[in-house]
Amino acid sequence: MRIAVLSDIHDRVSNLKGLMEKLGPRRPQALLCCGDITGPETLLALAEFPGPVRACLGNCDRESAPELLALGRSRRGLKVFNRVGVMRLEGPGRLAFTHFPETAEELARRGRYRAVFYGHTHRRAWERVPGEPGRSCLLANPGDVQGRFGQPPSALLWDSEGDGLEVVSL
Repeated sequence: MRIAVLSDIHDRVSNLKGLMEKLGPRRPQALLCCGDITGPETLLALAEFPGPVRACLGNCDRESAPELLALGRSRRGLKVFNRVGVMRLEGPGRLAFTHFPETAEELARRGRYRAVFYGHTHRRAWERVPGEPGRSCLLANPGDVQGRFGQPPSALLWDSEGDGLEVVSL
């Protein structure tokens, strides 16, 4: 399964649409957003993705949380989690996602997930967290859609079958 992962949109809908356009030919089957969506219009733009969309709230989503959670309940294919989201993968395993790096690290160390994604830092990063013998968990941050710190807006594309990771940026 190919999963697009992004974070920290901060209502930069034009950047979001540009990244979604770049992701399109790569044919992701699902889209995850690791928080700091900011407003309902941005969540509706995420919901234009042709497959399932899963999002969690970040620290900048507090004011719009009731609206974002309600939209996540009312739109087919869209689900919004408060702090931590979990998604079952095709085949064995699950992934988790959150906005907060400390929560993500804790989830990765538990050894229950094949991958854990997070946001908040606006910096792209990934590593393998050791688990049971012969197994590890991918812990990854896709960077941000906002384009903070002068970085180009970016997303990650994760292939859960081959465990490949690709950076997609504007």
